[in-house]
Amino acid sequence: MSRYLLLVISVILLFFTSCEIINPSEQIPSYIAVDTVKVSIASPYEGSASHNISDCWLYVDGKLIGIFEVPFTVPVLEAGEHQIQFEPGIKNSGGNASREIYPMMFGYYVDTVLTEKQILTINPVFTYRPATFDLIEDFEDIGIEFETSDQSDTIITLVSGENAFEGKSMYVAIDEERPNFECKSSQLFEIEKNGRAFLEIDFKANDYFNF
Repeated sequence: MSRYLLLVISVILLFFTSCEIINPSEQIPSYIAVDTVKVSIASPYEGSASHNISDCWLYVDGKLIGIFEVPFTVPVLEAGEHQIQFEPGIKNSGGNASREIYPMMFGYYVDTVLTEKQILTINPVFTYRPATFDLIEDFEDIGIEFETSDQSDTIITLVSGENAFEGKSMYVAIDEERPNFECKSSQLFEIEKNGRAFLEIDFKANDYFNF
């Protein structure tokens, strides 16, 4: 075999090797979808199953894939048996820029099989951690945990029916004659020095108000 022929074969082999480097074979993704999330209540002492879990923090085998707003479908470059983990995500104080894992709930874990090109739909069900709540008020008892402050010039009433949520609700009306309303809990709660407190509330209003 001549040197010329050897050189041609070497150039051809180098060309195909270079093509593999420039155009490597692409991985075929699997897909994970979440249509909805739910909250499961273990007892009346955990309040309502109503929630505002807006996001899921998605992990595969402990590796963060991303933070996704529900509903979503995302590609994952994995196949075969894996552990899928969802952590409940909230917009802290309602802000889009302050998305975080809600520390009051457990994550949702499932061991499953991912298949290339196929969509695996999982709808997580989150549960509260023990001893989460210091105060729960559903306005069903005769007495309630809230009272007006000295700064308030309107009163608290209880309503049911279409203006209420899951039974009875607290109702407050503000107008020109009664422009100020402020209420507080009848109990005093102490927050640990390095602790955090979250307020979960279902509300309906036709104007802005603060907590």
